[in-house]
Amino acid sequence: MWYGRTVMIRIFALTTRGLETVSTREIADLPGVTVTETTYRHVSAHYNGSLTLLLNLRTVDDLYLDLTTWTGVKHTRNMLPTIQTWSAQLDLTSPVQICEKVRTINPQPVFSVTASFVGKRNYSADEIKTAAAEGIRSSYGWAYTPDDRDADFNIRIFIEHETAYVSVRLGKSPLHERGYKQLQRAGSLKPTVAAAMLRLADVAPGMKLLDPCCGVGTILIEGAQMRAVVTGGDIEAEAVTAARTNANAAGAEIDIRVWDARALPLPNESMDRIRD
Repeated sequence: MWYGRTVMIRIFALTTRGLETVSTREIADLPGVTVTETTYRHVSAHYNGSLTLLLNLRTVDDLYLDLTTWTGVKHTRNMLPTIQTWSAQLDLTSPVQICEKVRTINPQPVFSVTASFVGKRNYSADEIKTAAAEGIRSSYGWAYTPDDRDADFNIRIFIEHETAYVSVRLGKSPLHERGYKQLQRAGSLKPTVAAAMLRLADVAPGMKLLDPCCGVGTILIEGAQMRAVVTGGDIEAEAVTAARTNANAAGAEIDIRVWDARALPLPNESMDRIRD
């Protein structure tokens, strides 16, 4: 059912392990959401609201349109032909039309398949992808690519025990792949984890947030996205350069300095939240 730029859909959010509760709360905060299930690394919900708001979620790794659920997915290799048959029967026309509301998709789209599972199986994730791709290609005649970056849309198959959750990514790329991450360093914090940390710290618009050892600036940028007033720095000039580059890519004006965190050039009690 369509309401202007809103639509009643089922969504599937993929999360980082351990962030399921945080992501559920962020999703539940959206108007028009009814969360239906939270399990290992995923949150399911019904949604009747702006599609753009879904693409602005900060703590989820990826956001999918929930297509269907397959049951009776055994661990033996004779499941692969069945997965191919089930994939050939998927209705992909409607989800592609929904994706077109927020981005451009070619008339003859190229698709990719992502597959993962919990527990041991006598077949691999790559074999699941191949079986699903063959089924979809036989029904729609669309081209398949194993490289998600070259695809117009992505189909995800997540198998938990004997149940498979089948979905189509709403955006062009995963939500955790922030466009501002121009420069990386070893140990750089994952953006969705940084966003979750800020939510757990109850960071609110207008709060003064300090990251004294900011690295490439992920917490600072995620804080700026939450409209906090952020300040940060690092003892390494290379890290500060990377953080400034990333902040510029995010369009965020952030005070980032080279300093020694043991002697910060800031007044006492001048911050509301400090990353330690």
